[in-house]
Amino acid sequence: MKIVWLVRHAERADFSEGEWDPVWPERAIGLGQDPDDAPLTVAGRRQARHAASLLHGPLNRIYSSPFLRCIETARIISDVHGVELMVSTDLTEWMNPEWFNNTYEHFEEIHFNSNRAHFSRGYPEIPESEESHKERWNRVFLTLTEMDEENFPIALVTHGGGIHHLLNHYDTDIMSGKGVQFADVYRIEL
Repeated sequence: MKIVWLVRHAERADFSEGEWDPVWPERAIGLGQDPDDAPLTVAGRRQARHAASLLHGPLNRIYSSPFLRCIETARIISDVHGVELMVSTDLTEWMNPEWFNNTYEHFEEIHFNSNRAHFSRGYPEIPESEESHKERWNRVFLTLTEMDEENFPIALVTHGGGIHHLLNHYDTDIMSGKGVQFADVYRIEL
């Protein structure tokens, strides 16, 4: 059986009570952190441990988006389950020009140059349209369905939009009227 666990990253330091924290960039710089790639909060680390407890049975491998919030979530899950963590550029955030217009070069340097895609060819388009983001997730889904059963079960730690697209591709009723929250866990069988 091909089991895929989908996990959204846990709470990140640049959001406060579900809203963008306008003082985060200045605070991050003061803490010596990257204002464009926030780590998890203390609550986020708790959420990641809870998410790890929801993944039942053995895992073969965990794949993570290259964003720090995903890697930190995936690392906690990886430590709990004792499995290898792989960073996959095709699981990255939507490279939306409204969100990242001034930081693409920065992301290419820290996220893409030292990592590779495991489920689709190359890196996402930069900037990436909403349609090409959806197409990227459709390719991820197709690759998952074509993988040999011996590669499973696996966990993908990524972003809400990607999980939403993947679940809609799997079964359009799952996400009808719903959003993907911090550290949400979904299990699908392919």
